[in-house]
Amino acid sequence: MAAALLAATTSCAFVLRADDGDEIVGEAPAPTPSPAPLSPSPDVPKDEREDPGTAWPLKITEQTRLALADSAREAGARSGAVEVETRGTIYYGVVFGGKPKDDDYYVIASTDSTYYWHRTGTGPWRYKGDGDEGRCAMPVPAALKLAWTGVRTDDTRSISPCPD
Repeated sequence: MAAALLAATTSCAFVLRADDGDEIVGEAPAPTPSPAPLSPSPDVPKDEREDPGTAWPLKITEQTRLALADSAREAGARSGAVEVETRGTIYYGVVFGGKPKDDDYYVIASTDSTYYWHRTGTGPWRYKGDGDEGRCAMPVPAALKLAWTGVRTDDTRSISPCPD
């Protein structure tokens, strides 16, 4: 007995009608979710904004890790920077601007070396390079370093910024 598919509904149920007119109702398998797009999005809800210059540490997400790794790949970075996708010690945070489009986001990641990224507002992540804090200062505001570590740093040292 051949069955013909009469209709599929949006609720993933289906109705089959056998040749003899009997209806058979069942459920179709749930659709496989597609991965979330990797487009940048604000990481701080509008109702939780702070005054300009205030720094917050943020929780790193898988989406952000992927975006950082992609940025490093596009910049031709060493493999250690790309490994931020799956491993490493990562510091992620924001320094609020006057408006969300002016917020500055920073990441410092340590895998086999220390690497850093920056983005403004919802713009793309920019891989800024690698560095050794013993020879150059990472270009991250002191307020954010304090938010990450709880230790006030005095950036008046005579160490030059790491090259971009």
